[in-house]
Amino acid sequence: MFNIKYILPYLLVVTLISACDKTPQSASPDANEPNISQQQSASHNASSKSFDLVVGPSESIQTAVNQANAGDKILVDGGSHAEQILINKDLTLVGQNNATITQPQSVQSYNLAESGSAWRPLIFANGGTIQNGAASGSQTIDVTVRGFIIDGESSSESGLTGVLFRNVQSSGGIADVTVKNMDLEGSGATFGLIAYGDSKVTFANNEINGVERGGIGANGDGGAHPSPDVIVKDNVIVGSGNPNNAPNGIQIGYGAKGKVSGNTISQIHYSGPVWSASGILIFESDNVKIQNNTVKDADRAIAVSSWGWFSDTADGNSITRNTIGDSDGGIVVQSKSWDNILSTMNSTANNNTIVRNTVEGTGSGIGIHVYAEDLSDSYDPAVGNNKIINNQIDNFNTAIETDGSGGNKVQANNHPFSP
Repeated sequence: MFNIKYILPYLLVVTLISACDKTPQSASPDANEPNISQQQSASHNASSKSFDLVVGPSESIQTAVNQANAGDKILVDGGSHAEQILINKDLTLVGQNNATITQPQSVQSYNLAESGSAWRPLIFANGGTIQNGAASGSQTIDVTVRGFIIDGESSSESGLTGVLFRNVQSSGGIADVTVKNMDLEGSGATFGLIAYGDSKVTFANNEINGVERGGIGANGDGGAHPSPDVIVKDNVIVGSGNPNNAPNGIQIGYGAKGKVSGNTISQIHYSGPVWSASGILIFESDNVKIQNNTVKDADRAIAVSSWGWFSDTADGNSITRNTIGDSDGGIVVQSKSWDNILSTMNSTANNNTIVRNTVEGTGSGIGIHVYAEDLSDSYDPAVGNNKIINNQIDNFNTAIETDGSGGNKVQANNHPFSP
């Protein structure tokens, strides 16, 4: 029922992207490159005094990154910069005066140890090493990215991503970034902002407008490597008009941890077969808090699910005080087994709480649906001890439905439900 292509980007063979032959940009400057730090002048804003290097509108951000010492702060003062930026040290990168990053003529592809995907991030902060486009290693770095416009310019590059953090323990997070124009029909999978590996990141006050597969995400890999721990707050995400992939506005998956609060998400739809789109998706992750978000005009507003694919649980998540409107499905808690590679163990979705949400539909579907679905002869899904309490539900064919599950508490909701 959910977007398998975003849940684990490109793991399936049909979505694998071969890595580019080009080597990543060097982290050491070319002797002929201008010394950015010496180009500061009175023409820059007074705020530039608090930065170690300033990049002007016609200068290279990557050159400044290469020249910077660990811990430096770089200000990008306006301009449109057609480049892909690789950061491998502690660094703060700040844009002002509509500083814009667009894709260069050729975009480097990276493969991560924690993902079976090929990624093409326009800003890539990586702790560890990169060899022949493969990012691995356990080293962490502290990187902050703030204040940029990242414009995909209607790209057809599958895997194009605004900002990707891997093994980043970020003190300042990713904030005040706008990602736009990554939703051309036929473009394949594009993403806004995402974290992998041993990352601790706050995504705050960003705007994502039109991506093919995901707005903001944090994915583990089921335990083989460390998983990210994120806060996703006060972001605005608007889906693509006609995506080729079922998108999710915000996703926490595969053992990642986090809190999702105060976000506004809309226009999250997919018209293709099999899969559906979710405003917020928690997939095979536990104890995630989802609160005070607004989700409107979505296939499914909020979903919690485990398939027993890479992890066996989606337990202990809390969904509280969210506002859902004009959505075909409201809130879903699901444990499902598949008789193919999508299930490799028994799965559970237990001890989740759905409390004090306002859920309004489009006249069809189910407002709150808690269920187990067994499509496998080998594995058994289970859903139990979930709490559905004091929710306001309106304009669905069925307000509350629990199927194939037991021990759930349904209490003090203001509409009839089918047990």
